[in-house]
Amino acid sequence: MTWWDDFSNNLATDLAPFVTLFGENPTKQYLSECLTVVDAIIFAIAPLGVITAMVSAIRVCGPPSLRAFIGRAQEGAATAEAELCSSTSREVCELYNNGGIARVLGRSKILEFVHDRFDCRPQTGLVYRASRPTEDGWGTGIYTFKNYALCDANSEWVEEKKRENHVSLEQQRHRFAPNPNLTINIGIRAYSPWVSVGVTVIGTALQLGVLAWAAIARYQLHWTRGDAQERYAVPTLVSGTGLLAIGMAMCVSLIDGSTKERVFHRSTTEHAQSRIYWVQPGTQFVGDQAFDSFAYSHPNNNLTRYTTSWKNNRQPPRTLGVCVCVALTAVGFVLQFLGLRACHSSVAVAQLGLTLLMSTARSFLRSNRIAERNVLLADNPEYYAGHELDWLALRIGHLDRPILRRNWQMARGLDCNSLSPTAAERRWVRPENVRLSWCNDTTPLVSGFATGDRRTNDTSALWGPAQRWRYNQYFPPENEGDNSTRLMSDNAAVFLYRARLAYLTQDWGPQLVKSRATARSLSLAIDATMNLLYDSDAILAAGWESVSLMFWAFPCEVTESVAMKHHVGGARPEPKTSGNGGPGYVRLALSRVRRGNNQFGRWEADTSELEAILGLVAWSRVGGPSYETFVDRIFDIRRRGLEDDEETLARAWGGPSSYISYPLASLRAHRPYELFGVHHIPASAAVRDMVAFVHIRSLRVNADNIYLVLAQEVYSVFFSLLLNIVQDIGGETTRVGKKIVNSNVERIQQVFAESGLGTSQDALECIFPALLSQAKVPRSPC
Repeated sequence: MTWWDDFSNNLATDLAPFVTLFGENPTKQYLSECLTVVDAIIFAIAPLGVITAMVSAIRVCGPPSLRAFIGRAQEGAATAEAELCSSTSREVCELYNNGGIARVLGRSKILEFVHDRFDCRPQTGLVYRASRPTEDGWGTGIYTFKNYALCDANSEWVEEKKRENHVSLEQQRHRFAPNPNLTINIGIRAYSPWVSVGVTVIGTALQLGVLAWAAIARYQLHWTRGDAQERYAVPTLVSGTGLLAIGMAMCVSLIDGSTKERVFHRSTTEHAQSRIYWVQPGTQFVGDQAFDSFAYSHPNNNLTRYTTSWKNNRQPPRTLGVCVCVALTAVGFVLQFLGLRACHSSVAVAQLGLTLLMSTARSFLRSNRIAERNVLLADNPEYYAGHELDWLALRIGHLDRPILRRNWQMARGLDCNSLSPTAAERRWVRPENVRLSWCNDTTPLVSGFATGDRRTNDTSALWGPAQRWRYNQYFPPENEGDNSTRLMSDNAAVFLYRARLAYLTQDWGPQLVKSRATARSLSLAIDATMNLLYDSDAILAAGWESVSLMFWAFPCEVTESVAMKHHVGGARPEPKTSGNGGPGYVRLALSRVRRGNNQFGRWEADTSELEAILGLVAWSRVGGPSYETFVDRIFDIRRRGLEDDEETLARAWGGPSSYISYPLASLRAHRPYELFGVHHIPASAAVRDMVAFVHIRSLRVNADNIYLVLAQEVYSVFFSLLLNIVQDIGGETTRVGKKIVNSNVERIQQVFAESGLGTSQDALECIFPALLSQAKVPRSPC
């Protein structure tokens, strides 16, 4: 048949081998995602991209001499790894980018962690380690996967291949990829293993069928070309196809052998106790490329297999193996080419069809990628940039309720008009409701300001019982009962989640976490204030001068509302208090370590906890980059019936010249999001509707400066609580003209300003109301 001969000679016979020869991008994609023997077999059946496979093996495993032969002498190992391997390393990372996973050169900022929901319950036998929750995760249930897989809390993730007995836990922790493997764990949605096995069986059968057809056409049907080629056609085709398949499989094996993997699995996700999350901060640059905000967790927590893959840098170049696989592949391709040319044209057409079919099958096995509809934060990444950790802390455990918006804010108490005075005083968040004490061997930790044993030289020994006390405060009394079913309050859970996330992302710069820089400034101001009062002549309450561990209470509450898309301009639905949250406290740590000679070191606050407060409150208020509003700060509060010279005294300290008479209960008419300084109002005075003289300063805030305003409010709460253990602030009080000056107060204002929290006047507005309301304003001698 003339038309068939022309078709086969011009298309199939000549094109089939060259289709096999090229195909660079599909080959690289499949090579970088091969992890099993089945994948290697599928790649070797009717392969595509023979040259690419040989070059890839040389680039990844070959010595410099062979890399020079293919023009890659100056190529770094990371370049080949990024293109051809499944691993990540210090120089290769994976990031989400516009609907897909990108492998890039550089060091990424992306967090992968496990949340164990049962680790947030005071179960019997729970081990309280002598460290903070931010450091090892207990009480929050948040761990990196490599730590979770080896800790006592893990009872469901099992490693498929057990490690050697002589390898220590610390060594096992290091046998993990330095960066998350996104492609393997979330980028490719794997089909059932039976699909891959089916493709392997069918592909192998079809390849054997093509070879069998070549023999039938030659020896049974005697379809020959009538020349000497018919003598070597079938043997050459069979041997060439076999050598080519072996060579291609070796290429895959060499590339896969350049990396190491650890695979963990769980038998079922029904009633699973752990869930894996990934979060990527927005507007981070790796090279010249910008990456947006991204967060992900498998829908319905259906992940059953977790793989970590890293480059085996200790492995020397595999010169012999590379030479063998390249030789086999090259010889096999040449022999197959000659065999197809010598066989009947229908054989070449069949081989071409099989090559295209297997290429389609390989693409099909890698086509089930991450669905963009399941990617969190992808709808408007600019909206979440810098707030990813705050958003996630509020959403952990609530991802299956997408229309719910959760906020975490400073608590203002309940409506006093609907409560009896006793109930209102109990629920109103006031300093006098937070008792301060220290503890020794016989005194339990029962206070808002809890401290450690003042007789021990080892502060770390105090963390165990002290953290147990703090941890137990986070379980609402109404939930007491069976320890296995008690749930932590929403207030505490969100706070601890956010503090733990801050600790795990310490290497993220302030440009990626908007609250981080201000939190560090706040921490410096609190540390300096504590050290100043403890090192100065200030008079502390009995026993407090020798404590080394404190917790101070911060009022907060979680609210829930139906989410509106992108709360631009602060417009959002009316919030409702969460049933398991409500007004309450979280407790922040302050500690100092004893030095030699029984001397104390410097006081230090936990910056992660301060960042949690600022980040959560700011995110709950801002709701978008276009946020702008006003907040009112009460400068000072003086109840009627106090001394007549109180107004003159306040003015002499630098306060305003005018005041207004204001019923204290009427201050509650302010929206709770807009009034700062309420914590200075005594609960009894507010309930009884007493009248006070106040000055309210209006502050304009936006998405950029709200952190500074919030930090000043947090500092004011801290200082008002701290004054409960200060009997006399000390220092020298003098008059300079008409102005009253105290040396210790000036030093506090100075450290406040030096820390970056604001001006000296801002510091006075934060500390003077507390001094006045607690009657601890230093008096001028004249």
